Amino acid sequence: MKVDLHIHTSERSGCAESPAVDMLTAAVRAGLDAVAITDHHRLVPAADLAVLAARFPQLLLIPGIEITLDEEAEDILVLGLDEPRLARGAWTWPDLRAFAREHGGLTVLAHPFRYDADIGIDLASQPPDAIEIHSTNIRPAHHAEIRRTAARYGLPVVADSDAHSARSVGRYANRLHEPAPTVLEVLAAIREGRFTPESSP
Repeated sequence: MKVDLHIHTSERSGCAESPAVDMLTAAVRAGLDAVAITDHHRLVPAADLAVLAARFPQLLLIPGIEITLDEEAEDILVLGLDEPRLARGAWTWPDLRAFAREHGGLTVLAHPFRYDADIGIDLASQPPDAIEIHSTNIRPAHHAEIRRTAARYGLPVVADSDAHSARSVGRYANRLHEPAPTVLEVLAAIREGRFTPESSP
């Protein structure tokens, strides 16, 4: 089972080029089985997600959002929650992490070292559930440091496209070691490291 946990759509992310239908069509062509739409500070409304799920029954659609932490200057993916409070104003990392954990969501540190040579959240005392190692916004020069950081704190590394256009969907993904037919099972597989990150040319 092949999963991309990080794509954007033009409906809710101003930096994205392609609408959700085009992104999901590209996901099917790329052989993906599950996708998380993680627009910036905005969730896909549940009714819209249901329409997309009916149109693309071969894809498991995972609720998601990408939140920029103003204080810590990092981007965090929160996955698996259809919770409107996520789209509120500013979050600090301790508050966001606690909220996600309380409601059963998965947190991923997106494209580490993109903005700074140091990671802005406290990985020792408040780690996320996973760290991205591959995406269209991660430079290869950072791969070794990301692996060292993940190993230091015992965190799984994920590969996501961070696609902002249909052209990039499927470039990176995560191959689960066993089928996971529900969102909760996908999140558990990621949290427990039961997957292999993959990249495509």
